[in-house]
Amino acid sequence: MNIKACKARKVLILLMTMLFVMLSANVYANTEATGQTPSGIPFSELDSTIDAFVTEHIGISTPGVAIVIVHEGEIIFSRGWGYADIENNTPFDPSITVSRHGSINKTFVWVAAMQLAERGLLDLDADIANYLSPEDIALFDFEMPFTMRDLMNHGAGFAETFHYLESASVFDWQNFSVRDGLLASQPSQIFTPGTASSYSNWGSAFAGYIVSQISGLGFADFNMQNILLPAGMENTLDEPLWTSNQAFMQNMAVGYSAINSGFRERSISHLGGHYPAGSSMGTAEDLARFIIALTPEQGNSGSLFENRATLDLLFTQSSPDPENRPSFYHGFMPHGIFDAIGHSGGIAGFTANFGIVPEERFGWVVLSNTEGEFDITLGLTHILAENTIGQIVPTLGDLPHASVVEGQFMPLRRTQGSFMDFLTNTAIANVTALDENTIRLAMGAFDLDFVQIEPYVFRLVSASEPFAYASFSELRFRMENGEPMHIYAPGSDFSLPPQWRVPFTMFSVGVVTTSVLFFLVMPIVLLIAFVVKKMRNKPIDKTKFRLLNVGMMLCGLFLLVNNVLNVVLRFFVSDAIAITASNVNPHIWTNYLLAGLSALMAIGSILFLVKEKGAISIKSKVIYGTTIVLLALLIFILRNWNFFVLL
Repeated sequence: MNIKACKARKVLILLMTMLFVMLSANVYANTEATGQTPSGIPFSELDSTIDAFVTEHIGISTPGVAIVIVHEGEIIFSRGWGYADIENNTPFDPSITVSRHGSINKTFVWVAAMQLAERGLLDLDADIANYLSPEDIALFDFEMPFTMRDLMNHGAGFAETFHYLESASVFDWQNFSVRDGLLASQPSQIFTPGTASSYSNWGSAFAGYIVSQISGLGFADFNMQNILLPAGMENTLDEPLWTSNQAFMQNMAVGYSAINSGFRERSISHLGGHYPAGSSMGTAEDLARFIIALTPEQGNSGSLFENRATLDLLFTQSSPDPENRPSFYHGFMPHGIFDAIGHSGGIAGFTANFGIVPEERFGWVVLSNTEGEFDITLGLTHILAENTIGQIVPTLGDLPHASVVEGQFMPLRRTQGSFMDFLTNTAIANVTALDENTIRLAMGAFDLDFVQIEPYVFRLVSASEPFAYASFSELRFRMENGEPMHIYAPGSDFSLPPQWRVPFTMFSVGVVTTSVLFFLVMPIVLLIAFVVKKMRNKPIDKTKFRLLNVGMMLCGLFLLVNNVLNVVLRFFVSDAIAITASNVNPHIWTNYLLAGLSALMAIGSILFLVKEKGAISIKSKVIYGTTIVLLALLIFILRNWNFFVLL
């Protein structure tokens, strides 16, 4: 690109950014409101402060955003920037524009559970099987018992599952149920419930199912009757209710993904059986009313609970050991290192976040129509709730040297039993000491630096990505005999990898790399040799042994291509919303077919080799030996990485 073209592009981006910023909708700031944010910003300066912040990102990280701020039961600030729909120049209006909540939907599940507990219908610490029918107990067949409190702490032991029944098509709710979706994607339990945390969409959706089993209502209906309407949220709906509501959907923002210097429209995703975990949508001001309902005057229970004690309990840590293992606040997430709790959310085309400082009856909502938009949605948290990053003062007294916690760890939020294990199990986090009191956690392209504030407790001080401030604000190491065994972190813990995992991963990468080189290069070499011999009228080896050897090479090549396509299409190229059995299983069946053909050709080649070994050259034997060994190792590796497991 020449210099003139570069300048023209920069001018175009600048003009687009200015246009996004100039387009603000429904600006409201209560000029009579007195006070300041938890970070010390006077309410009278909210508009100018937030506008200056949003201006830096609007049109760059997202085409549109709505921000609403609440204090002492009133909306004191409400403003939209940019577009809800770029093509039609529709402004993003916090009172009208309907936007996806993503995982914020989970907070409705947790409030619903607390309501049932308050009514004596649910014991948070009882075995969840008490609330399932005998048929459900047999169908789900959980490996280890767990409780609703475990689900609230994302500590029921579940592995991650990516193969949701998520679709770009509307689900037929007359012939489909939440239970259908949960059973079709049920993950295994990979740790003892109550001992750790691993963020689980499946577990949250299952909690919504428990609410429906106890109440006798579908979760969407229970949510509407017991949470949304009592809170005055008339412009918010769960998936089964919004899919057929055209009047409601006409105000929905278009979802986008950011690409280069622009935005690409995304399809509407439908979560089906997982909808309680993340498929609600509504206006920003409606979500602000949820905050108002959760922050009544001191002593009052508000519109969602009968007793103030229930609300107070909701906003306390629900960990069985909060001193040594801080956790969720009955499903609500701690917002970094602040006295704030709330939840963020992300779904195809949208990002959202809301936070509450209960003691100050203060809260905020941010809705964006771009997936993975953290600059505004998480950045606002630091502006409003006081970002103390970089102002950490270690506890007085002797602290152990940071080098004692060095090691390799794996995120506990990982899959088990599907082809995606390869991706999640190779995500190794390396912890190294930068000095006697500072460590760095490096995982992939992310570098996070922490300072020790208590023995084996480290507070985040810098990160290469803004989302880290919400997900990794603090690390607590569990030590045994002076060695780090586990890391407790907000949202999801880290565990030690099995002793064989790292060397096996290195071995696997070596086998796959060698196989790629061999099975890509050798067929080309043989093809060139064939063409040269053909042109020179030289005899061509057409024996069964040679043909079987070439056939195995092609099987190896096709195995590599098939699985590379499977992974690449699922994660990097395809605009598909979800990983489902229908788009993965054909690749798995292809693996079975190629492995079967390889076995048959291997048996045939061995029989031929035994019978005619004297007629085969040493060169052919070396090529043959390399082919059969690499092919066997490749199939072994793929099998161990679950590339032969059907979804």
